[in-house]
Amino acid sequence: MSKTAKLGVTQKLCKIFSANLSKCRKELNYKQEDVAEAVGLSQSFYSKAERGKSLVGLEVYYELSKLFGVSPGGLLCENENGSRNSEKIDSIIAMLKRAPEKDLDAADTMLRTLFKVLENRK
Repeated sequence: MSKTAKLGVTQKLCKIFSANLSKCRKELNYKQEDVAEAVGLSQSFYSKAERGKSLVGLEVYYELSKLFGVSPGGLLCENENGSRNSEKIDSIIAMLKRAPEKDLDAADTMLRTLFKVLENRK
């Protein structure tokens, strides 16, 4: 990969990361100052990270994911449903994987019924 292509990927990831920081913070009704203090940054540095002007270190990155309740990879995911939804989906899948075989049919029926009800509410 050329240096220019790498720079493009880095810029895109930085843009996604900064957008997810802002989105997660606002979803939880946190102020920038609250997030910065929780992860050991100054408010001005956190503000720059949220605007894509500064990058955080790996330890802070991990602490941010814990604070926001998303997987570390979720902060770099670009999807229309937001990074928090991928964590919820992973959690549901994990529960289903742990369920006894005999309960899977009931879970399937319950989920299908729920989705039909939700679809009718639209």
